Amino acid sequence: MSWDGLIFRAREVRSVNDLPKDYVLPSLGTTEEIGTVLRELFPDQSHHHGQCCVEGDGFWLELNFGYPKDKPVREHIGVRCNAGLGAMSVLRQVCEAFAARLVDVQTSDFADFDADTQTSMRTFAEWRDRNLSPRDSTHED
Repeated sequence: MSWDGLIFRAREVRSVNDLPKDYVLPSLGTTEEIGTVLRELFPDQSHHHGQCCVEGDGFWLELNFGYPKDKPVREHIGVRCNAGLGAMSVLRQVCEAFAARLVDVQTSDFADFDADTQTSMRTFAEWRDRNLSPRDSTHED
């Protein structure tokens, strides 16, 4: 199970709930343009059409921007992550490169890349590890 987010261009508001109902996401670029930027940022990582996978000390994350395949222009990058705090600097780099913001899907708030986002990741990881870890054979329900 992953900690998830979305990267897109948005106004300076705290939450996606604060965006106007008729807000239209501006383009980040084509699949190819986004891929080029991510290859430049992370040349030693895994790149596929519409996806960049980054691994580091205690974290992994996927940046997904290739679905649906027949749509050439992208308004967002999907984020899938193990909630390792090391991913925060990578996510900040991506946001800066695209002049975009990260929405923490768990809270619907835009990431602050500081205490609130760290708490969200840590809380999610603790819940996941506590509730989704394999139970040992001596555990009684």
